[in-house]
Amino acid sequence: MYESQGTNVLNEAEVIAAIRRAKEEYLRDIENDVPTPKAAFNYACALVRSKNKQELEKAIEIFTVLIDEGFQTHKCIYNISYAYYKLGRLRQSRLFCERLLKLDPLNEQAQDLHQKLDAIVQSKGIVGLGITAVVAAAAAIVLYKAMGKK
Repeated sequence: MYESQGTNVLNEAEVIAAIRRAKEEYLRDIENDVPTPKAAFNYACALVRSKNKQELEKAIEIFTVLIDEGFQTHKCIYNISYAYYKLGRLRQSRLFCERLLKLDPLNEQAQDLHQKLDAIVQSKGIVGLGITAVVAAAAAIVLYKAMGKK
């Protein structure tokens, strides 16, 4: 139900409602002393759809526990990578994405996310090279002018 957040486009109200429903199920399980990994997984998947930093971090925390329990490891790793991506923590996102691709090289969601991460890194690298070139050119001009005054 909540597993393919990368492809589902929901409006903010739908995301909030999905989080509320999943959280209620999760808390109900905890109150009954029978917390199920499935309820925790659904709650974390709902949280990953959020734009809220705290909710994304909570999702990462839940997915990490689920991985430790051996529950749907590939999906949990992907969702951690996706949450880090949404948080703008690209290095962590890339680490988890590459971890998943080592386990499951044909995982299309991970391949797509990895391509997005590569594109971002390349664009930042190109911008970085451009800035370096401008700084180097400015330094050369200053040096040239300083040499000409002597």
